[in-house]
Amino acid sequence: MSTDKPLQGCCILVTRPQDQGKRLVDELEAQGAYCEHIPLLEIIPCCPSVDDSIQQREPDTVIFISKSAVICGWPLIRRLWPDQLHTLKFLATGIGTAALLEQRGVRAEVPGQADSEGLLDMPALNVKQRVVIVRGQGGRELLADRLKERGSEVSYLEVYRRVLPETARVRLQALLSQRRADLVILTSGESLLHWQAIAGPHWSEPWLLVVSSRLYAMAKEAGAQHIWTSEGVRDMDLVRAVLAWQAKRLDVTETTGG
Repeated sequence: MSTDKPLQGCCILVTRPQDQGKRLVDELEAQGAYCEHIPLLEIIPCCPSVDDSIQQREPDTVIFISKSAVICGWPLIRRLWPDQLHTLKFLATGIGTAALLEQRGVRAEVPGQADSEGLLDMPALNVKQRVVIVRGQGGRELLADRLKERGSEVSYLEVYRRVLPETARVRLQALLSQRRADLVILTSGESLLHWQAIAGPHWSEPWLLVVSSRLYAMAKEAGAQHIWTSEGVRDMDLVRAVLAWQAKRLDVTETTGG
């Protein structure tokens, strides 16, 4: 195997939404992988019902859970509090989400760990305050529950929903009719559930690359045996994790003589 193409011969399935997977696919293919991009999440914007108390009582902090929360939710934030955009405190789960907010003219603080647990470790959320969380429908309750325990008043603006694209199952069947997937990249709990739904009883046969200890625990509890974990959700983090997975796999093969 050529050392400048360490992923030569690997079939990797990228499951990120349509507009988020192209660069990752390009970077993996540059390393020699055969990649198939089959999105397992489609983001559908929705108009949330806004309680009068949310609009009448200006929050102290607005938290954006994802890039989609910024894309779908920023127009609503501007409409609700047009005169307070530069006095509100904004927090973002990760640097990609913060970058989208900066493009819209505001700065957001980012935790060291890109998840709810990381947000809860931030000093900015250790004081009693009014918090609005901008997210998709049906997200985790951990962040809101912990903030309420700290005395904060928490409201949701659920500005999108996540659905399984209609074409995903057909596209997977077309791929598997030609070759076996060696690794499936999963970046959320919903993508794991959707992968199980379309892959059926064979969902745990490939290696699964997940992006958090929580997602690792979900996959493990569901019965997966071959799980690899990335240290982050950025494309560079995922590529680094895939390369480490391949190096480990080759080392095991050489050690066992397989």
